Amino acid sequence: MKLHRYLITAALLAASASAQQTLITGLAVSTQTAQLTVGGVPVNARELVIEVYPLNTPPPWPIGLWRYTWVQVDTGGHKWGQADWCNFWFLKEQQEQGTKTVPYLMLSLMLTGDPIETDDGTELYPTGTFVCSQVSNMFVP
Repeated sequence: MKLHRYLITAALLAASASAQQTLITGLAVSTQTAQLTVGGVPVNARELVIEVYPLNTPPPWPIGLWRYTWVQVDTGGHKWGQADWCNFWFLKEQQEQGTKTVPYLMLSLMLTGDPIETDDGTELYPTGTFVCSQVSNMFVP
């Protein structure tokens, strides 16, 4: 499992060399799926709600800061798409909250373009512009 985390971290570092990105780290709060519309066309989406804690930063932490992010669900012909992997890491992080080494969910949004704006004004990150993983934090929130 550690090798998998290192490979994801290496991939994120490589991606950051070629594109701007925003990293969001913190505790998993909730996730849900919904069907949003873009130009009247239905799009499957997943909402990830993360209680933001900066990675490896000692207290005091921001209190009550939750980040709501919608990502596009698309398997691309594979068993799982990136939104499915985000959900996997999200649920795994929730199960491990309260352990000695606190796992965080890390959501990396690649800023290679603007998010899609849905018909109701929601920002939706399209497939290929986000990656999720689990990272350990040395400070317990």
